[in-house]
Amino acid sequence: MNRLLSFHLSYIMTISIFTASISKALPPSTDYPLSCEASQEESRFGGWSISEQLFKYIRKILPEGCTILELGSGQGTAELAQHYHMISVEHDKKFLNLYPSSYIHAPIVNGWYDTRILEQQLKDLSYDLILVDGPTGAIGRGKFLDNLHLFNFAVPIIFDDTNRIPEYELCIKTAEKLGRPFEIITTDPQKTFGIIFMQTSQ
Repeated sequence: MNRLLSFHLSYIMTISIFTASISKALPPSTDYPLSCEASQEESRFGGWSISEQLFKYIRKILPEGCTILELGSGQGTAELAQHYHMISVEHDKKFLNLYPSSYIHAPIVNGWYDTRILEQQLKDLSYDLILVDGPTGAIGRGKFLDNLHLFNFAVPIIFDDTNRIPEYELCIKTAEKLGRPFEIITTDPQKTFGIIFMQTSQ
């Protein structure tokens, strides 16, 4: 145990010394404006937003001009809004009306979006795909399964972040409850999303 701990400490010290020497060797970041622009370009996808691979997948399966109902809004909303009509359910006021979308503000009540608001706001809406990307992982998305009656499920359903166990289980349980086929798609070694397909006629 002591030998293992000693190895880890030695490794950390080596990395720290290497990082410090690299930092001293680098000129000020202002000498690299193009790197900043490239970073901003890359930040359109990933992180809290949908991945670029998921964006391209939606573009592949959903015709231009269709309507997407998304749970959780972010930079991905801006990208999707260039091709689709967006309806965004969002609990956080800070993220309301940032992008071209019809926003539904549904604060968190009892661990999920306020179901009274969703029931009122969603009942007369028409959409062609559901994107489950909210609430945040810290809040949890599990109660989506308890409120399936609020949604029109005659459309494909995509679950982002199925590389996390709760989202993975939510996708599978929803597919089982609806009796529909699903697939988990890997976009990179650490990121996946799931899709529940529309039920095909026999």
